Amino acid sequence: MSLGVECLEEYKEHRNHLGDSLLTKIVGRVDDINNIKNLLDNNDNVVIIGPSGIGKSRVAIAAVED
Repeated sequence: MSLGVECLEEYKEHRNHLGDSLLTKIVGRVDDINNIKNLLDNNDNVVIIGPSGIGKSRVAIAAVED
């Protein structure tokens, strides 16, 4: 699924209806967020991978909201 930044609020609302709050504060992920920002400065697409529940969506949203 490809999600454009213009759909961010709709995505967050959808996720919140599923019980996964994206409104919580991120602690200790500054390096991850900065790395994603740097990658986005130089690339059209960035893929974030990892096991379920580690906060991939939350970190991605924090990187583009900043």
